[in-house]
Amino acid sequence: MSSYRGEATVVIGEAEYDVTADLHSDTDQVVIQSSGRPAEVLHGLSHWRGSLDVEDDGVAWAIYEAGQAALRLPGGKTATFHARGGVIGSTRIDITGTSPVSFPA
Repeated sequence: MSSYRGEATVVIGEAEYDVTADLHSDTDQVVIQSSGRPAEVLHGLSHWRGSLDVEDDGVAWAIYEAGQAALRLPGGKTATFHARGGVIGSTRIDITGTSPVSFPA
């Protein structure tokens, strides 16, 4: 599992919004046990999700309304995501990654 908590930038077209990101990734694992053989762990796909804290509810709405957006982390790594929830009037947005994990372990 990887995680990142810190500053990031949401990019939607030409617009950029400074956010604080709280991100987590998981990798699906399956344990296979065969008779007479040691258990084997197979690692599957990684997926990530988290939340963004933004400046105001107007920024939150712009990100939510965009559908898919890019998240740029310090150092330039980017990943795409879509907003999956939040509370109207809130400055926190729940997100789900739509590209490979791009934040450090």
